[in-house]
Order: sequence, then structure tokens, then C-alpha cells
Amino acid sequence: MKPAALRTLFVAAVLVLAPDCQGQSLQVYSELQRVDPYGAIVPPDRPRIPGLRSREILSPAVARNTYASFHVVVNLPKGGNFALHVGQNPEGAFGVSLYKQRYARRDRTWIPEELEPVQLPFAGTLPERHIPQQTAQAFWLDLWIPARATPGRVRVEVQMHVNGRWLIYPMEVRVMSATVFSPPKVLPFEALGLRPADLPARRALIEYVCGARPSLQGTPSTVGAFLYRNARQDLALARLLESGSSPNAFLTQILRVTGASSVASWCAAPSFPENSPEWYLRAVRDFLLRMVH
Repeated sequence: MKPAALRTLFVAAVLVLAPDCQGQSLQVYSELQRVDPYGAIVPPDRPRIPGLRSREILSPAVARNTYASFHVVVNLPKGGNFALHVGQNPEGAFGVSLYKQRYARRDRTWIPEELEPVQLPFAGTLPERHIPQQTAQAFWLDLWIPARATPGRVRVEVQMHVNGRWLIYPMEVRVMSATVFSPPKVLPFEALGLRPADLPARRALIEYVCGARPSLQGTPSTVGAFLYRNARQDLALARLLESGSSPNAFLTQILRVTGASSVASWCAAPSFPENSPEWYLRAVRDFLLRMVH
């Protein structure tokens, strides 16, 4: 989509972040906030401290030669047809891949697990046959930030067309100067089920800090596998930090946020903040993007 058309759509959809009169909405969440087929964050990923809210996705920072991932959620309380697209300004700044999240019944909760690649623009309908009274559908959005990307801001808009009008979720993606030279690939990881979404990041941290070997079980087409890939990307940045002017900064940060007295004591009994899976974004990813240049 051309930049002029992108701006026109944005102006025409001023109330993009609020539901319309029929409750239709388009929301974007961090990769660590899975959403069920009724538009609610699944219980394992909800903040556990009163007043703590999910991370607002408006101006995410990203490293070059990496993937940046988000959950895109279509809410249609009355059902119906919709179409999804992703626009950029400048056009073609990032690679864009979209995956439809397939839900599995775990106990009494529907959890998004499998990822099915779909083409953009994507046309869909709610509800689907296998989920009773479904009102929402989650998608996994991968943005590929190339190594040649110029540090600065790129306008990204997730666009939904429904009932003759556009709903748009705008982001200003901040491309940092940090570059991962050998980005990890998607590896098999088991379905997360009712475990919190930061489990793959926890595993990756234990492997990195303690030298544990990865357990490559499951399939590479799950939300957990993509989360594991992203955590390993972050740890590739940690290696850059270790080889630079602050070799102990990352380990010091891990000990600080986990409350451990030493690396040895932490590896003997790894512990993590329990306030929300999004602790990882604040304490690890944001820290690394600030420190690595």
C-alpha cells in the first residue's frame, strides 16, 4: 500500500484503538500475552499484581536482523466477515508474515497453540465451527527487520476491513542500531498449554547462563517455538554485550531481577519474577536494546 493511501486510511479511522458501536475492535498485544477465542488474555499470561496492565504496543524497539512478533486480535462480538492487511511507511521496510493461531482445549480453557501461515491480505469469518460462540481470532504477526535497515522509525499499521469500514492499529517501530549477526532459527518446542508464555524465555536463559542443553521436543509450528526463537535472538544480543565494554552487565541484570546472590546459586535453583510473563520484555529485552549499540 502506498504511503498516501496509508495516511488516508489512518485519518479515516481516528478511533482505531476503541471498539465501535458494535463492539468490533482490532488489538495488538506483546508476544507474551496469548488471547483466547473470546478476546481475553488466557489465565496463565494475565498480570498477577493488582493494577498491573499488559504492555501497550505503540512504539516497540527492535534490533536489526531479527524478528519482532506480536499477537493481533480481531474482535467481532456479533460475528461476520473481515479482512486483515499490514501497511508500512516506508513501503517494504520490513518483511511481514502472518499466522493464524489454532486453539486447543486445555482443561476448561481454549489456548492458542498451532500456527498456520496465511497470505496477506487475509479474509476470514467468525465464528468458526469448532469453537462454540467464538467472538475473537488471534494471529501471530512476524516482522522481519533486515540487517541493512536504517536506525529510526517505521510506521506499521495493522488494518482490518469490516462492515464497510477500516479499523487500524498504528505502531511506530523503532529500529535500533543493535544487529544480531546470526539470528536463531525456529526449533521444536512443546505446546505451552496452561503454562505461562515466558516458559520458552526461561528455558533459553537457563541454557545461556548455566550452559544447559536445549530440549528440542515438540514441533516448530507452535507459539512456544516462535517464542523460543525470539528469546534466543535476545541472547545473541547478550553475547554482543559480553564481548563489548560491559561483559558482566547482562549476568548482573539477571541476578538483580531474580534476586539471586550468584550465578551458581541461581543455576542450582533458577527463579524468575512471577508478576507477569511480560517481566521478560522489561527486564531482559529492553535492557539489552539499551545496552547494545
